[in-house]
Amino acid sequence: LPISTESGSIVDLGKKALQYLQESRLETLPPDSRRQLAEALITEGDRLSVMGDQNSLAREHWSRALEVDSTLPESRRALLLLELGRLEQAEALALNAIDKDPHDYLAYETLRRSLLQQGQATKAESIFQRLAQENLQESLPRLNLAIVYHEQLSSEDPAAFAKAYKEMAALVREAGPESPISLLANFAELSLTAGRHRQAEKIARDLLEGDRVLPNPAIAMDLELLAYTALILDGRETEAGQRLSSLEQRFRGLAADFANGWDFAGLRTYLQRDAQLSAQQRKALLDLITLVQTGGGSGAEALSENRALLGGGAP
Repeated sequence: LPISTESGSIVDLGKKALQYLQESRLETLPPDSRRQLAEALITEGDRLSVMGDQNSLAREHWSRALEVDSTLPESRRALLLLELGRLEQAEALALNAIDKDPHDYLAYETLRRSLLQQGQATKAESIFQRLAQENLQESLPRLNLAIVYHEQLSSEDPAAFAKAYKEMAALVREAGPESPISLLANFAELSLTAGRHRQAEKIARDLLEGDRVLPNPAIAMDLELLAYTALILDGRETEAGQRLSSLEQRFRGLAADFANGWDFAGLRTYLQRDAQLSAQQRKALLDLITLVQTGGGSGAEALSENRALLGGGAP
């Protein structure tokens, strides 16, 4: 094969992929090599996309990947179309992928993102309600419906937080004690925005301090933020100070290229509109969300603002 993992880093693979395209040697490659070439282009595009100033080059890699291998799974092609801003095509292809495989997690996520980026939250609600009725044993339509309620429709309808919580609570009950960590982490946030602050803090604390291994630093940071926010809302300042220290320690250990995929739009809406907070508390918590989302920026300022809420610093 012209490309293999033995040929160097993923950056080298991405460069070699573009070289083959530039030299018009694509027609000489067998299907397996085309797939390997496309995967290298996608991976290099993903790497470039988190570098801030390389989005144009990232999109070039994703676009070329679609040219190279027309047999990529539909949900993968839908995601690439989404990243390229071809939202209606991404929506249609994701729906087609779901029709063929009702268990395709990536297809559901891509469908949701493509609809919301088109400003079609009500349409997204309708589609996921229909998919939930058509696939009664599948949890993914209800999971995405809960996210649509929480992240988008809540900005217009305060009752959407309760709808999101109801859907997520049912999913957690059905999954039982072995609920996936990602599901429980989402449930912690939806508990918080439903006004169940103590429940939210307990879910987050149990995940942070329990025996289960968290899959990545981003989820740990998100859980620290949720636990800390719940403690502030519940007026438990001593515990909040301890949690802030833990959050800061995790922040200091982040890699330079940290990227957090969590969308805190629903939590922001709740803190800005519904939560009983002083102006100082609200600003400090919103700045802390920005810190956790970006892994940088005004980190020192956000942390000092929150220490000030606790009377001068966390222990």
